[in-house]
Amino acid sequence: MDAKGREPHVVVLDNQLDAHFGHLNGWFGDRHPNLAGYHVIADETAKFLALIIRQRHRK
Repeated sequence: MDAKGREPHVVVLDNQLDAHFGHLNGWFGDRHPNLAGYHVIADETAKFLALIIRQRHRK
């Protein structure tokens, strides 16, 4: 838990909404990570979650 007593959480941002909102002006104006970027995001998420899982398993 954090200092305010909240459980940790992970927010995953992906490109699932592109198919729905890609026609909107400026939707692709932000920079999406390339395939290597998605791998880095997934790797860091797995490391973060593994630490939490290990801590909970010890209790």
